[in-house]
Amino acid sequence: MRTTILVFIISILITCSFPIHTVRGGDYDRRSALAEINTIIDKAEFNLAGLYVIKHYAENATCNFSAIVSTARLASEFGYHTVLLVLVAKVASETDHECPYLTQIASFVVRNPSANSGLIELAELAGRAKTGDEFKDVDRAMEKADHECAYMTLDEARSHQQHPGN
Repeated sequence: MRTTILVFIISILITCSFPIHTVRGGDYDRRSALAEINTIIDKAEFNLAGLYVIKHYAENATCNFSAIVSTARLASEFGYHTVLLVLVAKVASETDHECPYLTQIASFVVRNPSANSGLIELAELAGRAKTGDEFKDVDRAMEKADHECAYMTLDEARSHQQHPGN
C-alpha cells in the first residue's frame, strides 16, 4: 500500500515538474513556437537572416509567441519590410505580458508597402499599454494604421506580392 502511494506521489511530482507544451486556439508556447519557426526557416527561400533573428527573439521571449510566429511567417512570405517585421518580433519578445495587438501590427507591416517606423512605435505603445486610457489610445492608433494600409487583407497583399528574384 505504501509503495503504491509513494509511486503515485512520485508520478504526480514528475508530471507537474515538466511544463505542458500545447498549442491552443492558435496560441503558442515557446517550444511549439520554435518548432513552427524552424519549419518556416526550413522552407524559406529568402529573408533567412531576419528569420534567424526572429527565432532568437522567440528563444528569449516569455509570451507573445503567436505574434512572433506571425512575424516569421510573414517574413518568409513577403520580400519587403523584413526589418520592420524583425522589430515587431523584438517588441513582442520584450513585452512582459500578452499583447493582443502585435499580430495585427505585423500584418499592417505587409499590408502597407509604404509602412515605416511608425508601426514600431505603435507596437511599443501597444506593449506598454496597461490602463483603459492607454488601450483607447492604442485602439485609435490601430484604427488609423489599418486605414493607411494599401491592402485590406493579408490575402490581398499576397496577391500583389512579387517574390525576390522574380
